Amino acid sequence: MQPARFYTARITVDGAGVHSVDFTGTHPFLQPDGSAYPPPSTGDGKAVDPEELRVDPWSCRYRCASSWWRTSTTWACPRSAAPRA
Repeated sequence: MQPARFYTARITVDGAGVHSVDFTGTHPFLQPDGSAYPPPSTGDGKAVDPEELRVDPWSCRYRCASSWWRTSTTWACPRSAAPRA
């Protein structure tokens, strides 16, 4: 298994539909120390499983969501190694 990651792509779309999808990169989710989260196969309980990824239209930063990261006081979302969108 691979660590949690997401892909970026350039998608050509117009009124006639989707014409092409070109994948441009792979980006791991990062722990607070800047290292990539480990894959689930390590069994250390530190693996993450993002359920949703969006681009914030105001900041152009990636935002992710997962019920797994919710605690009683905060939402903890891993950072990504990707540049701003």
